[in-house]
Amino acid sequence: MLADHDTEAWSYLDDWATHGHAVIDINTAAGSAPSPLAPPPTAKPAPVADRTAPVRR
Repeated sequence: MLADHDTEAWSYLDDWATHGHAVIDINTAAGSAPSPLAPPPTAKPAPVADRTAPVRR
């Protein structure tokens, strides 16, 4: 049963070895391309709570 599974997997492994670099190229291009779906990240500091003010309860 394992031998049949391994025999069946070889064609997929060969495809990945042949064309796998394309997936990496697409991922690299997608990471550097601007997207209209999400706004660009902003580098604003997080608001700091005023610790000198009394706490309201």
